[in-house]
Amino acid sequence: MNDPQAVLDGATFQTLDGEPVRLSDFEGQFVVVDFWETWCSPCMEVFPAMQELEDEYGDRFTMLAVNLGKVDDLETVKEFKENNPYTFAYLIDTEQAYDRFQIPGIPFKVMVGPDGQVLKAEMGSSGRQMDYNKVKSLYEETMN
Repeated sequence: MNDPQAVLDGATFQTLDGEPVRLSDFEGQFVVVDFWETWCSPCMEVFPAMQELEDEYGDRFTMLAVNLGKVDDLETVKEFKENNPYTFAYLIDTEQAYDRFQIPGIPFKVMVGPDGQVLKAEMGSSGRQMDYNKVKSLYEETMN
C-alpha cells in the first residue's frame, strides 16, 4: 500500500454538486475517509456504524463517503443518498485517489486526526459492531 498520508494530502474529491473537497477542509475534526461503491455489501456494513458515531460525536466526527465511480455513476450515488438515512458527506473520487493507494479492494477506510494526520488505514469490514468499536476507540484516544 502506498503511503495514505501522501495520497490523501494530494487528493481532491468532488461533492455530488461538483464542488471540490480536500481533507484539509475538515481540520479540527476526526475524519473517516471511506472508499466504497453501492454494490459492495461489506461497504454497507460500515455505514450504520459510522452513522452511529457521527450522531454520537456531532461536528467533531465526519464521515466522508468517497465513491470510487468505477461501477457507480453520479446518478446512482445520488439515488443511494436519497434512499438511505445517512448524513455523510458524499463525495466522488474524480481524480482516482483510491488507485494511488494500490490496494486490492473496498471498503477501504482511512482514519484521520484533527491535525490532518493519518492515524490508521484498513481494508474491509469487521461487521457493524466491530467497526463501531474500533473507530470509537481510536476516536476517544485521539480526541479526548
